[in-house]
Order: sequence, then structure tokens, then C-alpha cells
Amino acid sequence: MAVIPFSIPENNGVSRVKIEVFDFLGKKVATLIDEDLAPDFYTTQWIASDGDYSGGLYTYKMVVAGAAGIEAQSGKIILNK
Repeated sequence: MAVIPFSIPENNGVSRVKIEVFDFLGKKVATLIDEDLAPDFYTTQWIASDGDYSGGLYTYKMVVAGAAGIEAQSGKIILNK
């Protein structure tokens, strides 16, 4: 399981948030969130045991679209199996 914390700043207002997980070849393997969220602190989790995922390096990409514009962020997840 991987936990991804993130926050939506007050100046963004309600924002569209999308977090996706990709394998090392760039293939999307999961969408964790794709919804409108109010400003606050959040966490989401990827429970890899719910699917047929092999161990290795995965990346996630988070895109937040709000009043302040569009921001993107990415990170790494190492899955040990």
C-alpha cells in the first residue's frame, strides 16, 4: 500500500483533482482520484494487493485544476512483492 498526501490551497477554491498510477513503461494501471475537492488536506492510497501488479517502480501523476490554474506533480512508488 502506498499513501499519497496532498492539499488543495484556499486560493484555488474547489478544484478538479486527478491522481493516476503508471507502471515503468508508462502504462496507466490505476486511477485513484478523479473528482472535485474543496480546499483541505487529503490522503489517498493505492492498495496494490487489489490488483495483479508486479514488484518494481511505479509513478503517480497528480493534476489539480482550479481557479489558480493547472498544477501537476509526480512521484515514485516502489512496490515490493
